[in-house]
Amino acid sequence: MKINFFLPEVYKGIAGGFKVVYQYSNYLASKGHDVRIYYNLKNGENGKHIPKSIAYILKKIMFIGYPKWCKLHENVTQSAVKNYNEQYIRDANISIATSPYTAYSVYQLPKTKGEKFYFIQGYENWGKTTDDFVRKSYDLGMNNIVISHWLKEIVDKYSSKGDTLIPNGIDLDIFKVKNTIENRNPKSICMLYSTGETKGCNYGMDILKKLKQKYVNLKVNLFGSVKPKHLPKWMSFTKNATELQVAEILNDSAIFMCTSIEEGFGLPGLEAMACGCALATTNCLGIMEYANSKNSLISKPKDVKAMYKNIDKLLSDKELRIELAKKGNKDAQIWNLETSQEKFEKYLLENIDKEKNFRKK
Repeated sequence: MKINFFLPEVYKGIAGGFKVVYQYSNYLASKGHDVRIYYNLKNGENGKHIPKSIAYILKKIMFIGYPKWCKLHENVTQSAVKNYNEQYIRDANISIATSPYTAYSVYQLPKTKGEKFYFIQGYENWGKTTDDFVRKSYDLGMNNIVISHWLKEIVDKYSSKGDTLIPNGIDLDIFKVKNTIENRNPKSICMLYSTGETKGCNYGMDILKKLKQKYVNLKVNLFGSVKPKHLPKWMSFTKNATELQVAEILNDSAIFMCTSIEEGFGLPGLEAMACGCALATTNCLGIMEYANSKNSLISKPKDVKAMYKNIDKLLSDKELRIELAKKGNKDAQIWNLETSQEKFEKYLLENIDKEKNFRKK
């Protein structure tokens, strides 16, 4: 089959939502499907007062060699197009929107572009995007796929068509214990750093600085797409780390701290558990797909005192840290990426209009 994925833009950094799309694209390509990923250059529109013609060229240049942090299967092709008008999109069996910003465009494409699917990874009412815009995208009549229970509850309210839950998974061949849990530096913490407000990393940085005052030998490993401003010398930072690099960072740490306010699913926390980190996290809905009181220490978002207290426990109580890390590692084993990929392909095959769209091109 010919399968088209539609991402909202060319993004310089690493984005979890993009990563999941790349993983599904690679899997589908490995199964013999012809996969193409589209990026919308939006006619050169930008918020930096750069002339559209120049911005369009700059975006095209940025697209060369993209993405640098993820290797794509040889049967996956990519196209950065002027906009999502039908003239720039190839005919296919399936077209998959990946956000509200692509859903309306995919919905308007003619039937020659294939059966319409909508892969929903978060409640994306960010910035100037309104709730009404997001909610109406759920009821366009496409085949909706959601990644977590809390998202399904929301989408079900606004969709008149049944919605399917296919939880995220992780590559357990990459995210696994390589450094024995018991022998790790007990005063080592890692955190995914992001400037996004929903990640709550400003609270995390305050907590880490306060912990350093009590634990002078504290080791902190940060990773992300944007280096924190005024990063203390005692913290390390890895920019745009690959999955293998992230796995190494996690294996070099005893504790993973997640300060998120909102997550569609929250893959980094699950990856950390699989690598043997004890998880200290907020109870934002996406994380609670896999985190619980038996495998994590949990606090409310933005509650700096409670998060500090939980991490302080893990730093001072080695037995508790090891107990939680082992339980978390055991629980993480059910979240196998290949299982999710198989379900994803099966759902696509079962929900295409076989008479109109399932034809060889």
